[in-house]
Amino acid sequence: MDVRNQRLDDADFGRELERMRGLWPTFRDIDLDEVAQYHRDVVGERTFAHAYRRARADGRILLQPRFGVATIDAQAEGVRVLEEDGGADLMTMSSDTYSRREEFARAADAVRLSHEKGRSMLNGFPSVVHGVAGTRRVTESTRVPIGGRGATGSPQAYNAMMLAGGATEFNGSALAFVMNVEAKMKVPAAIRNAQYIDRLLGKLTELGGQPAKESSTIVSGTVVPPSIAIVCGVIEVLLAAEQGVRYHCVAYPVNSCVVQDIAACRVMREFCDRALADAGHADNEIAYAIHQWLGPFPEDKSRALARIAFDSVTAVYAGVEKILVKSSEEGQGTPTNQGNIEGLRATRQAVELARGQVFPECAQLEEECEQIRKETRVLLDAILELGRGDVAVGVARAIETGVYEFPYSVNIGNRGRMLACRDHQGAVRFLDAGLLPFDEATRRWHRDRLARRLASVSDEYDLVIEDIRASLR
Repeated sequence: MDVRNQRLDDADFGRELERMRGLWPTFRDIDLDEVAQYHRDVVGERTFAHAYRRARADGRILLQPRFGVATIDAQAEGVRVLEEDGGADLMTMSSDTYSRREEFARAADAVRLSHEKGRSMLNGFPSVVHGVAGTRRVTESTRVPIGGRGATGSPQAYNAMMLAGGATEFNGSALAFVMNVEAKMKVPAAIRNAQYIDRLLGKLTELGGQPAKESSTIVSGTVVPPSIAIVCGVIEVLLAAEQGVRYHCVAYPVNSCVVQDIAACRVMREFCDRALADAGHADNEIAYAIHQWLGPFPEDKSRALARIAFDSVTAVYAGVEKILVKSSEEGQGTPTNQGNIEGLRATRQAVELARGQVFPECAQLEEECEQIRKETRVLLDAILELGRGDVAVGVARAIETGVYEFPYSVNIGNRGRMLACRDHQGAVRFLDAGLLPFDEATRRWHRDRLARRLASVSDEYDLVIEDIRASLR
């Protein structure tokens, strides 16, 4: 499939909408003009875009948990509880696995079984099964903005229903999701799928709505070199802006190394803001967020809460507008409402304790920023060169050739030559940069910072294994 970074025409957009209408009967209820009017008249300012604007003006950090269950009543009750008892500023309808795969008949069967058993038999909210009216019962049950979430390379269907139901943000990433959760889907196909849902946001914006997109830059649940994540974020905002997305949030996955995470968030903001301005989208609005650690969590709740609080303080130092909050039960399975409440309260307490404090400027922080800038610039230049200025073409070719790749990707198209691990201070370094277009000085810089740990092992790949095991403890 050929794909370019150019706006979908109405014919292509219409064909995808017709395809969705054949997937499940509830799609026939979606009328774009009615959806836009609903967003203008009913949703109003209860949007992520407005919340981000206020957060920047007030110097606040917004908290958003993850939450999704099978039935309308249970989803609405959970949303209400997390808002009132957990203090969530933004709410979520996380999609179930069947809906992400467009297996709506199986999702409908699970909803019926959930009613019979009196508990959720799905790991998310199947908005397509419940339709526009059912989804609006959930979005109207809260006073705060509510968005859709779900990691997949095929985000069109369930996100279209969530937006029709009153969601004002969805999280999507043509690159991070296809490389981290799709084994066989190719990058051009994932970009094409993302272009449709991005164009839907663009059309709703043109009709007076304020829908936003959040891009997760990496969702592998492992250590991530900052430049790899930042490049993903830059590409995502450029692809979305071309489809008319005006309101964006870019989320960075922290590695729980304070200095490096602060540096990464700074550089991510620099590059994304500059890329949009250079592409002629200077009037677009971008918020920035962090994901609390996306890797495995300890089963013990007190240790889980310590990790949550630690990453929350980093968010204050990094100056982001939002934290994607984990639960105290993250290491035990699907979190309960109580586990989510405890995660929210721990995050809020840590943010309040750190409020107003500034991480001191130091040589180590500046060195991290400069190194991340250097690597990010090299990667983006190589991608644009491969695409002859077209970022969609370039990133597809870069992944195909190994010029750009993702750590621990499940996708068969990822070259898998790059290896990353932590240095003795916890920062993530390239043990092997593989085919990335880095010069010898950059490769040596990383190896030098791994020297102390390399001296402690007989086989350097033991460092990678040690770090994976450490994240499981």
